[in-house]
Amino acid sequence: MSISSLIASIKGESITTGIDVGHHAIKVARIEHARHFKKLLSLDYKKLDANVKSNYEIKNPEVFKEALDELLDRYRQEGTLGDVVVGMNWANSVLADKMKIKKVIGTENEANIITEASKRSPFDEPGVVLDYEIISTNDANEQDVLVVAAKEAVLNSWMGNFAINGVTPHALDINVFALTNVFLSSASEEELEKTVAILNIGAKRAQIVFIRKGSYIYTRDVQNASVSDFLSVICRRLGMEEEEAGKILCGEIKDGYPRELYLNSLEIAAEEYSVAVELALKYYSSTENQDQVEKLFLTGGGASISGLVEFLENKLEIKTSVLNPFTSAWGSSEAKMAEHKKLLFDPSVFNTSDEFVNMMTTALGLALRKL
Repeated sequence: MSISSLIASIKGESITTGIDVGHHAIKVARIEHARHFKKLLSLDYKKLDANVKSNYEIKNPEVFKEALDELLDRYRQEGTLGDVVVGMNWANSVLADKMKIKKVIGTENEANIITEASKRSPFDEPGVVLDYEIISTNDANEQDVLVVAAKEAVLNSWMGNFAINGVTPHALDINVFALTNVFLSSASEEELEKTVAILNIGAKRAQIVFIRKGSYIYTRDVQNASVSDFLSVICRRLGMEEEEAGKILCGEIKDGYPRELYLNSLEIAAEEYSVAVELALKYYSSTENQDQVEKLFLTGGGASISGLVEFLENKLEIKTSVLNPFTSAWGSSEAKMAEHKKLLFDPSVFNTSDEFVNMMTTALGLALRKL
């Protein structure tokens, strides 16, 4: 450990590097965790070809290594990489659920939580690794416990992708927890008292995260709500390739095609999309004593689809916006950031547009985790 690192450690300072590997890019965020505030140091990404990654398998290790090295080598050389937190996507191999488990007095409580969780599907399957966090305990000595399950083979394989490239992850985290971190780092006091949902629109999958009064509740997959699903409707309607349809989602309308036909196709796609989201919201309400979502946040690449925020807000009659932590008005004042526990950043250095932040949000949430 260098002298500067030792001094930083004594002062309670550290750096966390969050790495989010998507289907189309590797995204990296670095945050300094000081005693009284968190400061954004860097946000960067490197595009990947579509055939490099499939779920948790790296199909083209050489291209992956080259992209990872380009993003991290500078910080390795400077000794400022810090603690590395690598993201894993909510999927069939990685799940989480909130359980109510009776508290056992004494040192047996941890063993009891694992035992009780292991009795429930899918946590009872062989080869599954469990972890947990106690959220709260009520007067009846019942604990609300967030239990995470992951297949050990998947964990080892995913960690191995980084180890062979000279990167040792200090922790793995799930993308939906990272998004929760971003919300908590930027929410107003009023929002922290509400029930909100974060719709993560990825290239191939979509999930919705429910948060009530600042506490994670659960996550649910949303079928037919990924960018690919949205594109398939437009491709089918207009008889075009996915790449060309993707430009439409970004608001580009090609010369020679009737504008009305384009807009009609977008509206039909958005209509089908809103049905999928509405079903997820109704399911939440039916399972949580009719609790209603008061605000919906969009994130992920699909959050940049032209007009989607406005369409969902009107259709669902729920206030909707992009999850952008840089919209807070605290500027770069360390005193104000410490007072409001917000993320410190220099607005003249970082791209804070919704489109860029939509892509980088998960990496940012991973870096917000202090180890």
